[in-house]
Amino acid sequence: SRPDLTREQFYFVLPDRFANGDTANDRGGLTGSRTQTGFDPTDKGFYQGGDLRGLTERLDYIKGLGRCRSA
Repeated sequence: SRPDLTREQFYFVLPDRFANGDTANDRGGLTGSRTQTGFDPTDKGFYQGGDLRGLTERLDYIKGLGRCRSA
């Protein structure tokens, strides 16, 4: 049987916008302007540099938001 998820909370996290744990990988080895690389942490329309390391470093924050179930 399927679990009843109607009372569950879900958090959708975009790692790029959430937390930057490793600034060395922000540009993915690319050089050039923000229109060439897509990277500009000062503009919400471009990549911010967040990554999985930043996400895992902030798991306590996510857990603190309330009931969480990881999928």
